Amino acid sequence: MIESWVVLAILGGVGSNIYNFLTRYALKDGDDVTAFAWLFEIIRFFIFGAIIFFEPLPAMTLRHAGLFSLIGIIEVASIMIWMKMHSYAQLSISSILIRLRLVIIPIFAFFFL
Repeated sequence: MIESWVVLAILGGVGSNIYNFLTRYALKDGDDVTAFAWLFEIIRFFIFGAIIFFEPLPAMTLRHAGLFSLIGIIEVASIMIWMKMHSYAQLSISSILIRLRLVIIPIFAFFFL
């Protein structure tokens, strides 16, 4: 019997490729990257907003609210840069960079830590 993590890994890979194709297709004509990044973040907010009702939450303090806000601002900035990269790069180069980051990020993290 196939394990559930295999199904999740396959769905994650297929979903990643579909996302990259749709992102590149939507940004091909030089659409507004900022609007696309905000749309992406709003969709992500609703998906994870529905999940959060089933998870225990930490006690909300001013520090937690500030950290959550900072994470949100950094996430929007990173998605805007990500979309800008997709709008400038060809799909074949963009796909290579996406796969290469899975190797580069752990290497940088190793030397940083």
